Amino acid sequence: MEHLWLLRNPFGSCFFASCGPSDGPYFDYYPDGVTKEQGRYTGGLKTGEWRYFWKTGKLQVEGIYVRDKPHGERRYYDEDGHLIANGVYRNGQMWDGKFVRYVIGTKKTIVVKEGQQVN
Repeated sequence: MEHLWLLRNPFGSCFFASCGPSDGPYFDYYPDGVTKEQGRYTGGLKTGEWRYFWKTGKLQVEGIYVRDKPHGERRYYDEDGHLIANGVYRNGQMWDGKFVRYVIGTKKTIVVKEGQQVN
């Protein structure tokens, strides 16, 4: 039987530590206890639906992982919960649609067609 420990780092984030590959649900939290991200690991790899949240607890990003790589539709929301972008990943790469990245707190929107950035 695998042993799991819930650990909190100096920045307040919680995580599970285990002996061997991580399997099962995963949660990370902001210092005030609000959920930061949630998902599942299988064989130590991100698998299935993952969700990332703003500090307010509202949904920021949701999408699917296959063998630790984003795959399929990914949806991005603003801090008020409105859908602001929607894109499709293929084998871990942005493939088609509109994607949002935050670089040093600044939002950048990227448009991709058939794996090529067009903006």
